[in-house]
Amino acid sequence: MRDNLPLLQDAASHAVVAGLLRQGVAVRIRVTGASMGRGLHSGSVVLLAPVSPEAVRLGALVLFHNREGALVLHRVLWRRRTPKGVVLTTKGDGLRGLDPPVHGNAVLGVVRETEWTFFGKTRAARPDCFPFALAAAFTALRQLLGVAARGGLARAARLFRQ
Repeated sequence: MRDNLPLLQDAASHAVVAGLLRQGVAVRIRVTGASMGRGLHSGSVVLLAPVSPEAVRLGALVLFHNREGALVLHRVLWRRRTPKGVVLTTKGDGLRGLDPPVHGNAVLGVVRETEWTFFGKTRAARPDCFPFALAAAFTALRQLLGVAARGGLARAARLFRQ
């Protein structure tokens, strides 16, 4: 990753992260929490780039404000257009339930790179390269099928109509 990007990792910097992304500036942050399960560990570093809600792809990892105003980084499982704009269905890979619907104006950025360490060497990986894109699509499909299996087909159908 580029070394000239700020590394913002504490809770007090959330407003700074949101402000920079809204101004069109890419930001590198350290992820905290376990909601993304094995796919993105607490302590992982991600490069976030500003994104319009219309450009978000299924399987992408997006940063958004939840209903309580906290910053959340979860995977997009579904996207739909409404008269009021784009609404996303998101979920943490390590969680069982879906997030409440995320309206487009709450979306701040999308993950463009992740850093990972393998045998002591840190490497950057882009989520749109084939292996990661395939893994993201498979994870999104698995998450949707898991929701359908736990809640029945009626619940899965409601997910698509939300």
